[in-house]
Amino acid sequence: MNLVHSVETLSRLAGGLPIAVTELAQALSDSDADSSVRIVSPASTRQYEVLIADKVSVTSIDPGPLVGMRTRRDLAKLHRREKIDVVHQHGIWALLPVMSGHFASQHDVPLVLSPHGMLEAWARSHHAWRKRIAWKAYQRRNLDSAAVLVASSDSEAEQFRQLGFTQPIAVITHGVAPLSSETGGGPKECKRHALFLSRIHPKKGIDLLLDAWATLDAHDWELIIAGNDDGGHRDALEAQAAHLKISDQVRFVGPLFGDEKDRAFRSADLLVLPSHSENFGIVVAEALQYGLPVITTTETPWRHLVDEQCGWCVEAIAPAIAGALQEAIGLSDEDRQAMGERGRALIDRDHRWPKIAEQYWELYRWLAKAGPEPDGLRRD
Repeated sequence: MNLVHSVETLSRLAGGLPIAVTELAQALSDSDADSSVRIVSPASTRQYEVLIADKVSVTSIDPGPLVGMRTRRDLAKLHRREKIDVVHQHGIWALLPVMSGHFASQHDVPLVLSPHGMLEAWARSHHAWRKRIAWKAYQRRNLDSAAVLVASSDSEAEQFRQLGFTQPIAVITHGVAPLSSETGGGPKECKRHALFLSRIHPKKGIDLLLDAWATLDAHDWELIIAGNDDGGHRDALEAQAAHLKISDQVRFVGPLFGDEKDRAFRSADLLVLPSHSENFGIVVAEALQYGLPVITTTETPWRHLVDEQCGWCVEAIAPAIAGALQEAIGLSDEDRQAMGERGRALIDRDHRWPKIAEQYWELYRWLAKAGPEPDGLRRD
């Protein structure tokens, strides 16, 4: 079987989307050596690409105003050379993945479409006027053409139905690649670390986190804000920290990758993701497998952290975040470590790639008329 995954970027500065796509492609390739897995994305600077395994092919499309035409042209060439069985579009607002969906419709190739949270209410309201134009011009038609929509959570699937989409929905979560070595490392610093690690963007609720932090008695803790400054939001946050007189307790460290990211997780005692909207939140899963308790919001699909006793899931408002922080920093190291162990067990049970890759293969085979309909496909 020949699969094509299309995504708007492979830049590691873009957050979880390129990580999710490339790790899925790797897992699919690992689990079926007889199939071809290809990623189509805009050409990008090698320095900023996420790691892609040798077994996964990459077709880079030159960006620019002709990217749509080039996408359809290059996919048509590939289809003539080695018949494409399924196109899997990741994301919905960028031109390249949308044009891959257009190619699929033109050539009667089944289209699987994963919006990756881009249909959530907060996401649709951000740059709303542009998205309303795109919705009427091509986006609704693109989504309607999908044979199957993929949601990473039940709440995202409900969002699809509320927007009027009627095709089958597959609810398939994201996976997490295992750590290369056991957690550990050097001795802990005197101060404990609460870590935020994601894009520095208004969607992520960092302003709420700073307001919450300012109410705490946490002088033996330090708040680490790690991530790429997406759209120049960092300056406003640093000014906010200064206004709140907490600049000595908050450290902005920029984007972290590879070993630096690994060290940040290993030296942290707690992860905080106070987002206004997440369809999944890959950093939550990453933190859990490092043995970190997590504080996040009810705007993410992680409410079960409370039931699993490995974190907090609260309203996306500063007082609620402050309450969770106060409870977390008031725990003993041993209690936080016990929460972390339960988090690791959750990841091992529900979020490993081999299991998830098999769910995708069942979906692809059914669409390619090479297997039965997958269990659990939602038609209601």
